[in-house]
Amino acid sequence: MSNWMPPPSSTTGAASSRSASPSKSSESPSLDAVRSPNARHVVQRQRRAQRLSEQDGIDLLKGMLLFVEDDDQPMLAVKAKQNLDKRYLPPPTDPAWVKEYGALEGPQPDQLFGYRHWKNSDSAATAFSTQQEYGLLSHAVAPAFHFPFMSAQWKSPKNNQTHFQARPQGARDGAVIVRYLHQFYADAGLVPTVKDTVHFSLTIDMESAHLFIHWEEFDQERPAYYMEPVMKTFLDNEQQVADLRYMMKNILAYAMGSRLANLRNAVEATQT
Repeated sequence: MSNWMPPPSSTTGAASSRSASPSKSSESPSLDAVRSPNARHVVQRQRRAQRLSEQDGIDLLKGMLLFVEDDDQPMLAVKAKQNLDKRYLPPPTDPAWVKEYGALEGPQPDQLFGYRHWKNSDSAATAFSTQQEYGLLSHAVAPAFHFPFMSAQWKSPKNNQTHFQARPQGARDGAVIVRYLHQFYADAGLVPTVKDTVHFSLTIDMESAHLFIHWEEFDQERPAYYMEPVMKTFLDNEQQVADLRYMMKNILAYAMGSRLANLRNAVEATQT
């Protein structure tokens, strides 16, 4: 994860964005190294997805492009159309941004990825114990699971919508979740690192997928929220789709590894 961390910034504004990509310590693997039928199936379905409505396009591509709940990841939850808690919407600090995109509305990603509730798990492997969950449910940012780490906003050319509409929605969703994570750690009496509180998001328009990282910084004693592109992928290019899926697998490994360990420590701190 360290090579994905954004450089220091002086830009301000709620849910702001920058165009420079984080540096990567190594080249992505070749297609032969990560060959999977999923990348090929995305390419085969992409042209048809462009001609469909948004939801039909999502249904056609999501299982091949993104994570799905399965036995390999018993703690992973994937939910559609989850309303995020409006209490964590950051106040806009840039009037120009509000003028161009409008005021922030109720945050609702098309897809959201987090940790499954204990009661919904079919496995002995759970992110949090039943006792820990009782204290989490009343403060959850999303009702169906715990601590989202990635979200997605989809658009369809058939509806005359593109990344231009999806990106501010993704910025809003990411800012809400990052702000929630900072508040959670503060309530636990802990000071999180940037790595502890980052969020990842995708915008997808059936032709391409853009992956972003979101984080919070303090500027002039007030929080500012940032969104920076990590990579852009054409969905008719098998190599690029394989690279994106490889990157998302790294995100999933981080979410189920050090991120979860630090969240568990913070949960323990809030319940002692």
